[in-house]
Amino acid sequence: MSQAKSTFEQWRILQAVVDYGGYAQAAEKLNKSQSSLNHAVAKLQAQLGVALLEVRGRKAYLTESGEVLLRRSRHITRSVTELEQLANNLEKGWEPSLLLSRELIYPMEHLIDALAEFEPQGRGTRITILDSVISGSAELVESEKVDIAIIGGAAPKGYLAQPLCHVDFFLVCHPSHPLASMDMPLDDQTLAEQLQIVIKDTG
Repeated sequence: MSQAKSTFEQWRILQAVVDYGGYAQAAEKLNKSQSSLNHAVAKLQAQLGVALLEVRGRKAYLTESGEVLLRRSRHITRSVTELEQLANNLEKGWEPSLLLSRELIYPMEHLIDALAEFEPQGRGTRITILDSVISGSAELVESEKVDIAIIGGAAPKGYLAQPLCHVDFFLVCHPSHPLASMDMPLDDQTLAEQLQIVIKDTG
């Protein structure tokens, strides 16, 4: 593996010079001397063999190459910052991953909304979702195979739960289906005589 020519700190200084409009302003914000910032950027340009900044008057401007490299450097420095934050969160006991079980009848759009709200505060936690059906949801809870479970009906004994939503089921069929033309109320025997597709209980 080849060793990197530049450092994280050099790119951070370059970003500050651009963001704050010059070496003097960046030096004040970073609490560093202006000469040290000048030296860091000059060394970075020499190491890369590419001109990143050009000074006009008292202000530094990015070159075309500088714009491309700076854009990419922001992504890298942000990733490093997020990585360090994740390490700090893990050290404090934040869960690196969560396994969530979703009863198949629970509306996926509700779950997506919840995950979207969680993501900015998630501190890098990876969430894996399992779909479960009927007793399979409760079984995952009782066997402690998931961290969070969305189940249909009452929670297994000994576990705390709170209601999330109410789901209504409606019996429907195509207008041309024989059941649609029946005048009498449908009973279990009549339905049992029809072709069925069964969603298997995952328990």
